[in-house]
Amino acid sequence: MPKSKFVSSPRPLRCTLQGDDLVFAWARHQEYPDGKLICEFSAPRNWTDRTLSAFLLLRLREEIPTFVERFGTLGNTHHNVPETASTWLVWVARARAILNFHKAVLRNIRPARADEKLMAELISRPVGKHIMSRAFHGTNWGRRFFLMLAISEWLNSPVPFEGQGCVIRVGVRKTGNQITTEHQPTCLLGFVGLQILQRLQSASKKVNARCCVECNQKYQPGRTTQKYCLRCIKGKVRQRDNMRAYRERQLRTP
Repeated sequence: MPKSKFVSSPRPLRCTLQGDDLVFAWARHQEYPDGKLICEFSAPRNWTDRTLSAFLLLRLREEIPTFVERFGTLGNTHHNVPETASTWLVWVARARAILNFHKAVLRNIRPARADEKLMAELISRPVGKHIMSRAFHGTNWGRRFFLMLAISEWLNSPVPFEGQGCVIRVGVRKTGNQITTEHQPTCLLGFVGLQILQRLQSASKKVNARCCVECNQKYQPGRTTQKYCLRCIKGKVRQRDNMRAYRERQLRTP
C-alpha cells in the first residue's frame, strides 16, 4: 500500500523558465560583511497528498517554477540536464485524465473522449487504442481494465529526462513475523503515481460502503450478502437476529 508521506529529493533553490526549459539553481553563495561566505541550499521537504493536489492545479508553464521550488523536480535531474515545461504539463494532463476516468467509471457513464485519448497515449501498447471502442465499454470491467493498464504504465515509467531506472522501487521489509513488500518512489513522478493509486482506492471504498442494519455505522462488506458491520458480527448480533427469525418462523408453522 502506498504511504501517505515521503521525504522529497533535493530541491533547487531557484527555478526559472527559459523558453520551454526549466533552469535550476541548486545553491546560492552569500557573503556577509565580516567576509564569511555561506553556501545556501534548499532542504528536502515531505511529500504528502497536498503535493498531488498542487500538481493537479498546474495549468500554465509559468506556474511550474514555483511548484519546483516548493516540491522539487519531476525526475532525478542532474545539474546539466534541463527539464521541459511541456513534459510537465503532459503528466499533469495524464493525472487529471486518470482521476476523471475513474469518476466516470464509478458513475457508470462513459468518460470524456479527451481523457480516453490521454489514457491511450499513456498505455501506448496496441491494446490502448481499443480504449475508445464501444465494444470494450459495454463489457463488465472493460473500463477498469484500461484504468489498471494506465496506472501500471505510470508506475513502471522510466525516470523522466534520464531514460533509465523506474519511478517506483519495490523492496521488502519485516512486518512482525511476515515479509511484506513496500513501494518507494524514486522521484516526484513516482510519488504522484502512488498518490493517484491511493485516491482511486479510497474513492472505491467510499462507493462500496454500506450501513449496518443494527448500529447504522458504515462498513466495507466482505460479501455481497453481508448486512452487519464487523463489530456487530463479533458481538453475535447476527446470530441473535437469525435465532429470532427462526423462532418466528416456527411460531407461524402450523
